[in-house]
Amino acid sequence: MMIKNEQQYQHSLDWLQRFEQSIASLDSNEHLKAEPERWKLLMRGTVGHGG
Repeated sequence: MMIKNEQQYQHSLDWLQRFEQSIASLDSNEHLKAEPERWKLLMRGTVGHGG
């Protein structure tokens, strides 16, 4: 999909910021990190790959 106008660009930026905030939240959650397998599954689900 190609961004065709300013509105689509701003919408894409908003989603990117939300995604980055989700990753940062998971990455800084010490409670989740105490459960490495759960943390890993949540990160994989958020990022969208099994790496």
